[in-house]
Amino acid sequence: MGMALRDIYGESLVKYAGLNDRVVVLDADLSNSSKTCMMAAVYPERVFDVGIAEEHGVSVIEDRPLARALYAACEVEREIPAEFYGAVADLLVYIYRLNHREEMLK
Repeated sequence: MGMALRDIYGESLVKYAGLNDRVVVLDADLSNSSKTCMMAAVYPERVFDVGIAEEHGVSVIEDRPLARALYAACEVEREIPAEFYGAVADLLVYIYRLNHREEMLK
């Protein structure tokens, strides 16, 4: 029998992370199941457990088009280009409202 798909996934993450230092992992406390633990063993600074964020009420938002555009246009720890200010501001407003929804309902 061949390798399990999750093992192939884990090994592929490590391989591509070695080729591109912008590859990161967002995991929801499933690193052993998803085999992202392989990436964590080699590149621990590039693996983020968002399960901990959820546990502590930190919002995690998925916006693939924005994430892909920022990834293509930005470097880590550099200023966001002006053309993304509006989209990022919208995202921050959404997160603010999400985090303060109880206060806003009063």
